[in-house]
Amino acid sequence: MSSIELDDITVNNQHVLKVINTNVLPTVYPEEFYKGSLNGFSKFAYYGEVPVGAIKAKLIVPQHHKVPTSVYIESLAVLEPYRHKGIGKKLVEYAIEQAKTSYVHELTLHVWVKQPEVKQWYERLGFEEKEVIPGYYSQQKLDQPDAILMSLKV
Repeated sequence: MSSIELDDITVNNQHVLKVINTNVLPTVYPEEFYKGSLNGFSKFAYYGEVPVGAIKAKLIVPQHHKVPTSVYIESLAVLEPYRHKGIGKKLVEYAIEQAKTSYVHELTLHVWVKQPEVKQWYERLGFEEKEVIPGYYSQQKLDQPDAILMSLKV
């Protein structure tokens, strides 16, 4: 069995994040999203020597606050043939460690309402549904644009 290793997203490989996200996620992100992968908590997951998954996350500092209150997972994707190998879990564990290192005690993310299997996967990792946000993905022109906000206390 190949090992799972995490490595940085760099200016030389950030285009791979777009390839992975485009092949896995129902949403389309603008180029600015990928340029922002050089900041925050972003990593590739390698299975053997092949990049097969990625996470892009950032600290959230709410308005009128001076310190971050959560880590927001902007995207998490693992290519289909490499699922059920612990890769997604390892990426989430990385985000949890980054949150703890930053003295932040919550991770948040959005899941498209038409992906109950993804919601259930996050629930198995300890995330809880906070609320349904109507129209969250409306700019994506998805047939049902609602999202589920999920949270994990760490």
